[in-house]
Amino acid sequence: MPKIVEAVPNFSEGRRPEIIKAITDHVYQYFLSINIEGNGEVTKNPDQNTFTYGTVVELTANADSGWSFSHWSGDLNNTNSTENIFINNTG
Repeated sequence: MPKIVEAVPNFSEGRRPEIIKAITDHVYQYFLSINIEGNGEVTKNPDQNTFTYGTVVELTANADSGWSFSHWSGDLNNTNSTENIFINNTG
């Protein structure tokens, strides 16, 4: 019968924090879902498909001609066309 080998890093020792950060940044990636109501687009800065925990993403709503931006809803809830959102795992 094959044996299962489990390797669990010991993060509590605090040794080589740069390596621990590189590992966890690679493992824990989050998606940012943007749903547009109406006509226009939203730009992201940085413009990535996934983000690590703690990344701040600048979102800018750009309405098409004949349309105007009204408001954000969801995790952002205001009327500024440009806003920052903090990537976390509460969603």
